[in-house]
Amino acid sequence: MCSTSTQTSCQDTSPPSGTTLYYYVVALDRDTAGNQRLGAAGDEVTVTQTNNPPYPPTALLASTNAGTTILRWTAASPADPDAGDSVAFYRIYRDGSAYANRYDRTNTGADVSYTDTQTDGVPHTYYVTAVDTQLAESPLLGPVTR
Repeated sequence: MCSTSTQTSCQDTSPPSGTTLYYYVVALDRDTAGNQRLGAAGDEVTVTQTNNPPYPPTALLASTNAGTTILRWTAASPADPDAGDSVAFYRIYRDGSAYANRYDRTNTGADVSYTDTQTDGVPHTYYVTAVDTQLAESPLLGPVTR
C-alpha cells in the first residue's frame, strides 16, 4: 500500500504474505467544503508472488535524430518462463537503474522502439526491462548512452 500522493507509480516494499495479491488505484479529491472523497477503484491487477520475471529483451541500440534519442531492441523469445504469462510492456530507465529513474514505458512487439523527445540536448544513459502481466520485471538490458 502506498500513501496518499500525487505520484503516478507506487512500489509495495512490504507486500503481505500470501500467494496471490490484488492491487488497484483510487483517486482522491476534496469537495468544496474540504472533505476528502474517494473516486471509483481502478482496474484490479492480480499479482502471483510465485511468478517468475520475464526474460530480458536483447540487442539494445540507441541513435539520435533531430535532438531525439531513438532506442531499439528485440523481444526475448520465449518472452516469459511462466505458462500463460506474457510481457505486458517495456519499462525505460534513464540515467540510472533505481525505481526513481523509471522514465517511461512502451508497448510490446518483436522489434520494439521508443523515442525520447525530451533529451534537452544532453546525453542520457538508458536501460530497458520487460514487465509481465503480473508486474514482474526482467533484469536490466543496457546501458546505452546517447
